[in-house]
Amino acid sequence: MSIARYNPVVAPSGTRRDGYVASGNAVDPGEPMRRTAAVLAVSLALLLTLASPTSAAEEPAERGRERSPIWVATYNMFREMPAKAARRDIRELAARPRLDIIGWQEMWGRDKALHRLRKHGWATWVPPGEARQDPISWRRSEFALVETEVYLAHRAATLKRHRKDVPRKFFNRVTLRHRATGRVVSVFNNHVIPTIESQGQGRPGHPVRPRIRWAQQHWNRLEAAIARAPGQPIVLGDFNVDAFVDLEVRHPAMMFAHLRDTLRSSWQVLGGNEAVALTHPGTGRHIDYVMVGRRALRRDVLVPTRQVVIDGLRSDHRPLAVKVQVRTKKRG
Repeated sequence: MSIARYNPVVAPSGTRRDGYVASGNAVDPGEPMRRTAAVLAVSLALLLTLASPTSAAEEPAERGRERSPIWVATYNMFREMPAKAARRDIRELAARPRLDIIGWQEMWGRDKALHRLRKHGWATWVPPGEARQDPISWRRSEFALVETEVYLAHRAATLKRHRKDVPRKFFNRVTLRHRATGRVVSVFNNHVIPTIESQGQGRPGHPVRPRIRWAQQHWNRLEAAIARAPGQPIVLGDFNVDAFVDLEVRHPAMMFAHLRDTLRSSWQVLGGNEAVALTHPGTGRHIDYVMVGRRALRRDVLVPTRQVVIDGLRSDHRPLAVKVQVRTKKRG
């Protein structure tokens, strides 16, 4: 499959002058990457912060240079929200002065409302086709667009003995250059299929089979895409796995086990099971994520320092906003 990219110097035919970009086809990132087992010390008593061991062979942290904060948010807007309520949510979330990047999910038919954000300083990339449900917005004053890409997470499947079939899923990337620090970041927006985590029968944090297989394929392809993307990864979206239950149970089939060598979530770094509001109140879970690359965190390049769950909007999800300190890129 071809790669869907945007070149800000020579715009493709699918790009409009107003900065609204939509072009290209999906990319299959290939076979799942092999993960190497890592020794992790998990302390739930101390805000569930994961402490990863270091060795002399690891790269030293990039300390001593200035850092600039950015705020990254993820928001799943229930697709059956009335159009007027959806437009209000888009305006109200984008109007918050702190936010610099927003990953949206379930945004069918809301392109025009996102486009109107341009007069307030935002740019938005709406991918083509089915992938358009998960667009990404960023402040033009803070970031310059480098490229975009769409990935196939998995194909559709019919499950004869289960009520919910598996839809075809995509995830999307925008690569941006942060003007203040010179850093290049690749932002991945995801919406993993639902009903993959058992919540009843006394088995929270355990997989729902066979649906978990498609979520695992999504996570594996996300890892493969991160490995090939430019710059430092910032991963966000609705992953339909409760962060704190997953960290406690650590079932080998679930998300933490699959992504622990690649990513660290704000929930892991900052904790807050009781202190931070639920992102999905209807099921009593924290299922929306902002994550940074494990290597970037270890080197002090991208460091989550604060997280806020935003109340007062109208979806079944609440937006999660995370403050990330970005280390200035070394010159020369």
